Amino acid sequence: MKKEYVTKTLDSHKWDDYVPKDGDIVVATYYKCGSTWMQQIVYSLLYHGEPPTDRPVTEMAPQPEMKLLPFSWDTLPDINGRRMVKTGLPADVVPFYSNVKYIYVGRDGRDAFMSLDNHWSSRNEKYYKSPHALPRYTDPPVSGDTGRFFDEWISKGNPCLPWETDGWPFWSLFRSIESWWHMRDKRNVLMVHFKNLKQDLEGQMKRIASFLEIDIDETALKQAADKCTFAHMKENALSVLGEQFSQSWGEGGQAGAQTFIFKGTDGRWKNVLTDQQMAKYAAKVAALPASCAHWLQTGEMVPMDDTHGAFIH
Repeated sequence: MKKEYVTKTLDSHKWDDYVPKDGDIVVATYYKCGSTWMQQIVYSLLYHGEPPTDRPVTEMAPQPEMKLLPFSWDTLPDINGRRMVKTGLPADVVPFYSNVKYIYVGRDGRDAFMSLDNHWSSRNEKYYKSPHALPRYTDPPVSGDTGRFFDEWISKGNPCLPWETDGWPFWSLFRSIESWWHMRDKRNVLMVHFKNLKQDLEGQMKRIASFLEIDIDETALKQAADKCTFAHMKENALSVLGEQFSQSWGEGGQAGAQTFIFKGTDGRWKNVLTDQQMAKYAAKVAALPASCAHWLQTGEMVPMDDTHGAFIH
């Protein structure tokens, strides 16, 4: 039986009314693993490097299950002949159709956590007035401390999701990655790693365009890639995210949008996480299939014995 993801912030039942159309695109990730980046990439590719600046990608490709913002399948926008949504749900919760393209973006969990720490700690009073808001970052048990947050995140699940053992107060990164990893050989599923996007953005975008069957020439591809650099997205943060999405971070507006599009840098967990915390993370990674654990940490897809995982320091 399919699990229900119904929490203070999520309602997976929003997917019950989904009627797929040929060419639909679903961008799937765990929190802070590159979902907005991938939305911008697909958006730019669909418009051959000239995405509209007055139509924020978060409004053009919304997240159905997220309670914080209004959503209706009936008003899902057309994006140059295609439709796109994003989701944070595991693969076995999202409806799967052969005529829909699914792109999963993965990222080293330690880097995702550090970005998540900034994400939560930057929420403002407008956000906390919402009935769907999380607890305050400054309240116990986190009390505004990154280390305390990691201890809760790595060892405790959301109480609304009793089958999960990590991810508090959101949901499990490790269940997310493993569920989509088992779908990697489907012809309409593409696995993309945050690290590879950073190392070769244009090359990865060419791969994504091919997967989505977007015919784009090299000039337009380069133009699209220029629109998807972190520098460009941060400089134009408000036009990327939109006012409605940006108002829940920092000062709202452009400043709030720039708070959301933070740094995109990896390795910030070094000299932050203790040896004990690293050991807890390593144990979670080791419980994944070996090939999945390797991809999560390196971005490399290699055939391996999947009877057990492995942790690479």
